[in-house]
Amino acid sequence: MKQARLAWLILLGTILAASPLTAERIRLVLGAASGSDYLPYVAASPDKPSTGLAFDILNAIVERTGDQIVPVYLPVVRANAALSDGAADLELFSNPQWREEFANDSVYTIPYVSSQDCFVFRSDHVFPIKGPSDLSGKSLAMVHGFVYEGLEPLLKTGNIVREDAPTAFAAMRMVDLRRADAGVINRSVFLYLAKLKGLADLTLGPPASAKLGISMRFVKSMSSVVERFNAEILALRKDGTIAAILARYGLGSESVY
Repeated sequence: MKQARLAWLILLGTILAASPLTAERIRLVLGAASGSDYLPYVAASPDKPSTGLAFDILNAIVERTGDQIVPVYLPVVRANAALSDGAADLELFSNPQWREEFANDSVYTIPYVSSQDCFVFRSDHVFPIKGPSDLSGKSLAMVHGFVYEGLEPLLKTGNIVREDAPTAFAAMRMVDLRRADAGVINRSVFLYLAKLKGLADLTLGPPASAKLGISMRFVKSMSSVVERFNAEILALRKDGTIAAILARYGLGSESVY
C-alpha cells in the first residue's frame, strides 16, 4: 500500500512539474497596418496568420511554458506606447535603445536574434566606405521613418542625399534600378529578400551600424514571465531550435546575437 501511495505521489509530482501552473494570458501588441510587415522578422495582419522568425521563436517558447498569446492590433502610431497605456503586455520585436522613453515601464528578455544595418550596392557600382567623407555627395535609399544614428549628422547637413522608400524591398529596388548610389538595409532583411525576389545584381557591403540584440519587451509587472522566457530562449539556443528557425528563412550565424 505504501509503495502504491509513493508511486502515486511521484506521478502527481511529475504531472504538476510539467503543467503550466504559472501560465499567463499575454496580450501581444501588433501594428494593424501593412507597413508593420518586416520579414523575415515579423509580418502581422488582422486578416491573415502572422508569420516571421520572431513569431516562430515565440511559438516555440509558449509551447514549453503553456502561456497563451492574445494578439492586440493597434494603429502603428499607438503600438509603441501600448504597454505603458495598459493596452498590451508584450512587444515582440524590440530593443531598449528604441524605447528609451518607456524604460520605466518595460523589462526585456535576453536577445533571441540580432539586427544590423548594412550598405547595399549594385554589383557593378561598389565603392569603398572607410569613413564619412566616402559618402559625401552620395544618394542612399532608406526606409521611410527609420533612424540611422551614425548617418544622421551627414543627412542633416545634406552631405548625403536621403532617398526614402516605403519598404526595405522598395529601397533595394531603388538601388537595383540605379535610382540611388547605395542603400542602407537590415542585413537579415536583405539576405531574405534578395533571395526571395531574385535581386542577384545587388551585393551586401560593410556595416552601417553596430549589431543590436532583438528582445521581447514586456510590461514591468510581468518580470516573472521574462525569467521563464529567458530560460526557454537559452534552451532553444542550446538545442538548435533557433538556428533551425533562422535556416528556414535562409539565415545563418550572421543573424545570431
